[in-house]
Order: sequence, then C-alpha cells, then structure tokens
Amino acid sequence: MNKKWIAPILALSLTATALGGCNANNTTPSASPAPATPSATPVVQLTQATAPKYVFLFIGDGMSYPQFQAASDYLGALA
Repeated sequence: MNKKWIAPILALSLTATALGGCNANNTTPSASPAPATPSATPVVQLTQATAPKYVFLFIGDGMSYPQFQAASDYLGALA
C-alpha cells in the first residue's frame, strides 16, 4: 500500500468511528412552544439512570514543573 493513502484512510476511519457514536434515535423531548393553559402541560416520566457507556481517563504524561506551575497560576488567577 502506498504511504500517501495511510493518512486519508486513518482520517476516514476516525471520522466514521466518531460519527458512529451518534444516535439517530433521540429520545429526549424536542423544544416546543409553551402551552397556552396550565392543564395542557405534558407529563414527563423520569427513567432510572443507566451506567455510562464510555469512561475517558486522561493521563498527563510528560507533565513537569512548568506545566504544574502554569496550571497553578491559572487557577490562582480564577480565584
């Protein structure tokens, strides 16, 4: 396989994987205008929460003192 095809194939597979996680069966209610009368409000049923499908763990590999100091300075400026 030619090396010039590797990058486009990887980009296409990454895009397909990212879009594959999108669900077309959206079960959340859509935004609708406010009802005219209070008796016309729909009843929303609450469902039991399910376990998360994906869990992401970010590891700060290669972080050293300058990165920690920059984060500390940023958080200090916010406070």
